[in-house]
Amino acid sequence: MKYETIMNKITAGLTGDPSQDIPYLMQQAEQYKGHTHGQELLDSMGTMLYEMLPEDQKQAWDEAVDRERQSVGGVLQEAQYQIIQKNYPAALELVEGLVAKIEEAKLYADDEAYAYFSFNNFLEDMLYRELYQPEREVQHVPDDYADLYFIYGNLLLDLERLDEAEAALLKAARWNPMRADILYARGEIHKRRKQWQEFYDVTMKGMERAYQAQHLTRGYRNLGYYFIEQENYELATALFFLSLGFEPDNQAAKAELAYIAQVTEGDIIAPTLERLTELFEQNHIQMGPNPLVVQIAISIGNEACQEGALDAAVYFYSIAYELTGEEKIKEQMDALAGLGLE
Repeated sequence: MKYETIMNKITAGLTGDPSQDIPYLMQQAEQYKGHTHGQELLDSMGTMLYEMLPEDQKQAWDEAVDRERQSVGGVLQEAQYQIIQKNYPAALELVEGLVAKIEEAKLYADDEAYAYFSFNNFLEDMLYRELYQPEREVQHVPDDYADLYFIYGNLLLDLERLDEAEAALLKAARWNPMRADILYARGEIHKRRKQWQEFYDVTMKGMERAYQAQHLTRGYRNLGYYFIEQENYELATALFFLSLGFEPDNQAAKAELAYIAQVTEGDIIAPTLERLTELFEQNHIQMGPNPLVVQIAISIGNEACQEGALDAAVYFYSIAYELTGEEKIKEQMDALAGLGLE
């Protein structure tokens, strides 16, 4: 159901008596926390709950909110807001302060039995296990340390503090080695240093892990830049054209194709599928998504569907569909939508 429909249904159940409405809203919040519109619904119900609280309880609520602002999630949210406002010094101050506290606390240190990570979802967890075959038991930390160091690294990168940025991004990758965007940010450092082999290597790792089309296409563009530097303009052209197959309006890819046309003083023509396949095989470049990523996404979707977690099933099916465009996956998603999902 749509957000408005659900909120109308929830508000229709209110009685006007806080002693009844507060437990009712808490029950509704628990019911819808995993929904597609879960965050919007929880925000709205949180506002309604706050208004129903007595003044002394509102003070306790405010104190709890203030503690959340000091947590990893709260600081990251505030830092993201400052970045949107282009107030980079304030964002950097927030993140640096949190990094200092975390590193001083030395929480979640790996030991002989356990390795700690901050994966975003089950797909990243399973992909890590498949690629690395870990001997230690994988444990998840409650806070997103990977995102903390990713934001920190990017802020430092924007300030051209490349050595510090690299150190931060290596820590981000330690907490979540499955995030392609972290790998590509490291690649940007190598690109600025003109360390082309390192740039190539980290790009290939990013593509191996990519489970979003935007990350796959960024990988192809990165390889395109690399092969321009190698003066292999035919392969670079093929890479940029393939990236446009996923993102037809990407201006960066179009600009690079125009640059190749200028350098080679010739017309830029999209390669045939046969030639594209040949070029990729010769240079050991994956054509499309890593099949393992697609396989895992579908497997998790199937399991979620069997367990009745339909929102989760649609999410993982949508990952596989975005990467492949396979009609069978779309049919599975449509079938679940027919059960009342939006």
